[in-house]
Amino acid sequence: MNWIVGNCIKKGRVHEERNLICQDSVYEMKTQGVSCIALADGAGSRKLSDVGAELAVRQACYCVSDHFEQLWNETEKKIGHYICSEVIYRLRNYAERMGCQVEELASTLLLLAVKDTRVLFYHLGDGLIGWQEKDEVKILSHPWNGRDEWHTALTTTKEVSYYARTGKRRLDQTVRFFLMSDGLTSILYNRRRHCFTKQAEQLLKGEIKQQIPNFMEVYRSKLYDDSSIIWMEQT
Repeated sequence: MNWIVGNCIKKGRVHEERNLICQDSVYEMKTQGVSCIALADGAGSRKLSDVGAELAVRQACYCVSDHFEQLWNETEKKIGHYICSEVIYRLRNYAERMGCQVEELASTLLLLAVKDTRVLFYHLGDGLIGWQEKDEVKILSHPWNGRDEWHTALTTTKEVSYYARTGKRRLDQTVRFFLMSDGLTSILYNRRRHCFTKQAEQLLKGEIKQQIPNFMEVYRSKLYDDSSIIWMEQT
């Protein structure tokens, strides 16, 4: 089973106007029969969240790819705890070496890994994880926010594993998976109905490689936050 990975990242309007760096990060890894994708959205109020986002996606992909078999046989709770622990260990190590506070490296984190017909996913914070099955797109894991849409769980949150959502499933007729940050879900996800917008359904089941960049350029003025998506589809 072969998977092709693609991604698209667009700096948010606010960051463009203030000449700030994009704080979203995506990563892919294929090793030991595991195809893995990850996405992180750095916390806007943290100085080094772009660095933290990159560290998080890399560490998560490494640890899941290297230990997929062991993780598959664990409970979802233990899977979540393991990934959280590995990521915060990496962030703390970096913070100690660089002399910064680990909280400055905070980000959300989404990951999905496939080996043969088995799928593992991990979701911390907002953004969403979805998949396409035949001609239908569905949401595997919805955005999570705290008291309002501006608050969510981050990699440096205390007792972070409590907020992590983890799952296992088997491939059926899935042809594509995708992860997206909250910048993109702000216009593709209906928060009130907890579903994709009609526009999103058409976009995500089409020729995504061409349509996503075009869409993000057309709607550039509405993408206030950094917006990113990474997808993985069967060939």
